[in-house]
Amino acid sequence: MPTIHTVEQGEFLAKIAGMYGYSDCRAIWDHPENAALKARRKSPNVLFPGDQLFIPDREVKEVPGSTEQRHRFQVKLQRLKLIIFVEDINDEPIADALCFFVIDGDPLPMRTDGAGKVERDITPRARRGELNFTERKIKHQLLIGHLNPIQAEDDPTDPPPQTEDRFSGQRARLNNLGYFAGFDEKNEKQLRWAVEEFQCDQKLKVTGIMDQQTKAKLEEVYGC
Repeated sequence: MPTIHTVEQGEFLAKIAGMYGYSDCRAIWDHPENAALKARRKSPNVLFPGDQLFIPDREVKEVPGSTEQRHRFQVKLQRLKLIIFVEDINDEPIADALCFFVIDGDPLPMRTDGAGKVERDITPRARRGELNFTERKIKHQLLIGHLNPIQAEDDPTDPPPQTEDRFSGQRARLNNLGYFAGFDEKNEKQLRWAVEEFQCDQKLKVTGIMDQQTKAKLEEVYGC
């Protein structure tokens, strides 16, 4: 039977698909019943707690084969990558820097490329990450799947999420870009100040309000 899945904090589509036995999450994301959610969220990796996701029944595929022979079947699995760009306080990439990219306690040594980028394959079950630059004594921790969408305050077409902290997506991106926006909904003034600083740096009208133009610029600068 098809079902409706209510997204919880920390869930992204590949993780949800695995919960329902899907190896390819596109069968869910591209279903017509999810067209409205797909248009609103854009990325299956950035969903809001409370989003409603339609989960169709899995289709059974039959392949003919002789019972007197051995057969090999191959399944094409989607590869998930966690990609991080590292920049200094002047927005310059930290290039060719040795670091340990840790996923759920499993460290992997690597170097940033010329753009300050590091990337690593992850599974849908991945929960926590850490980027540790031991030579620079810099360590950054992250919760995989916890980045929420940006809510523009002047967008009536995007209903408020079923969570008290509807501006968590703004706050997380601004914090990661170096604008201190606070850590929860109690830091409303701090979030406004961070939005003002971002608008000033991006040559936008300084209002402290995450309007559509500011939202688009924040998504462009952050990458999603």
